[in-house]
Parts: sequence; C-alpha cells; structure tokens
Amino acid sequence: MKKIVSLVITCLVLGFSVFFLANSADAANGDAPNGLYKFSEKQEYISLDRFTGKNLKGKVSILTDNYYLILNGNAYKTLDILTKSNEKLDASKITVTQLEDQMDVQIESDGSISPKPDATSFEVESIE
Repeated sequence: MKKIVSLVITCLVLGFSVFFLANSADAANGDAPNGLYKFSEKQEYISLDRFTGKNLKGKVSILTDNYYLILNGNAYKTLDILTKSNEKLDASKITVTQLEDQMDVQIESDGSISPKPDATSFEVESIE
C-alpha cells in the first residue's frame, strides 16, 4: 500500500513538473511572473525553475500546502491541480487580478508580494 501511494504521489509530482515545463516558455499576460505564490503570514514566491530543482519531498510539501500556481495570467490552487478533473480545474481558475483582489495584495513583476495600496488614505504635506 505504501508503495502504491508513493508511486501515485511521484506520478503526480512528475506530471506537475511536466505541466510547468510545458507552460514556462509562455510569457505571463500580467505583471506577475509564472510561479507558485503563498499568501499567509509568510508570503512567498517560488519560481518555476526553483520548484523543478527541488527534491520530491520539497515538491510534495509545496503542492499540498496553501499555494497558488500562476501561469500566463491565470491562478490555480495547487491542491485543485492535484484533486480536480480538467473541466473542474479550468472552471476554478481565476485571473491574477482577481487573486490580487481576493488576497488584498499586489504582485510585482519580480514576484515580490506587497500589500495593496489603500485608496482611501493619503498624506497631505501642506495646504496653501
């Protein structure tokens, strides 16, 4: 049983890596570069090159955590990629803009994540 589970996880990770390689040559439609993003206390960006360079244990820990995969302007939850059918996965994708609004962040062109600027606050230097 352990061997079967290990084989299934290995196949999923290898398939996911091939999915990355097939899509990594395409340019992203938005400013956010293709890669994996985590939005929590510790915000993190992992490029596709860094992900494919990780060992199996590292890949599995990322894919089963609360990360989003951004490819060509679309965002997918990593757990959705592992658990949903192609039709359901396509229906669950959102745009990078929708993800930024949902997480209340802004993703820069270098992959860094910053809080979205508050449109209601501003600083007045002087009034003449």
